[in-house]
Amino acid sequence: MEENGVCISAAGLIIGKIKTTPGNSIKIDNTDYESALEGFELRHVDRISRLVIGAASLALKNRGLHVEKGSSNDYGIFWGTKYGAIESIHSFDMVAVEKGAAFVNPGLFPSTVLNSPACQVSIQLSVAGPIHTVCNGHTSALDAVGLGYNYVKSGLASMIMAGGADEISELQTLMHENDHQIGEASGILLLEKSNAVPEARSIVEIAGYGSTSLLSDSLAEIRLKIVELITNILDAQRIPSHAIECMRFSTYLPSKEGREMADGVCRDLKYEIPIEYMETDWMGASGIVQIASALNFWEETFKEIAAQIIVGVDNDKVSVLVLVTNSGLTI
Repeated sequence: MEENGVCISAAGLIIGKIKTTPGNSIKIDNTDYESALEGFELRHVDRISRLVIGAASLALKNRGLHVEKGSSNDYGIFWGTKYGAIESIHSFDMVAVEKGAAFVNPGLFPSTVLNSPACQVSIQLSVAGPIHTVCNGHTSALDAVGLGYNYVKSGLASMIMAGGADEISELQTLMHENDHQIGEASGILLLEKSNAVPEARSIVEIAGYGSTSLLSDSLAEIRLKIVELITNILDAQRIPSHAIECMRFSTYLPSKEGREMADGVCRDLKYEIPIEYMETDWMGASGIVQIASALNFWEETFKEIAAQIIVGVDNDKVSVLVLVTNSGLTI
């Protein structure tokens, strides 16, 4: 375990399971997170904010941590999203357009601000540190986790709540760009220094994070960028190739092209490992669903020497996160 390592100490995930028609989408049943909201003051709080509060509350519960109301702390929130509170903004504006400004409910106005879900988490869970909303399209949650990792590693915060969420509305369905099924998800990870977490807990560390913009839409050049990011992280952390257990790949690209790119990355790296290609487009929450899948896998088959590569590709950027188990690697 690295002395200055950053671990995922707990996670909270709420993921869609209800298939809807038409639209071929997967939505979250409100009953799947309502129990996590008990005790909060949520009048006029919109659904996307409730989803994020619910996931953060579950993560704290799984960590066994309760933050006292009004307490002084340096905990922060890094929340990623593709569409954010766009449904709340649209609903609020349509009342004004159709009926006039006198008919809008002023109590709903705070939900029309893009970063309101992250701010609502701060208010409801008494988080006093930095609050950031990351809107990087498909890679938003992955980037939120990566930025949170950098914050904790550099000592700017002792704990960061990092993750992502998006909900489905008619607007998201109309803007859907690929052939993937679309789905709702909300997830929050607690990121802390590894030496601050009780040894009794099985720890998964973040070995590294990298992201770069894409100046070309050439699939070959995008693939080379992904290979470069992965190689830089593995070389910097001296992670041996035999420790790589799986690559989890999500992209805005059509399924066929995305699969070909994932296969090409493994060929370039000379890895013969399983590839989990994300069939559902979880929008800005895609990265958190990938990480949750990695954590669930290790929960069932924990190994002393293991690493997993998480890749997210948007139309103008690519992000990579590498996770390792807590022992057996010299990092």
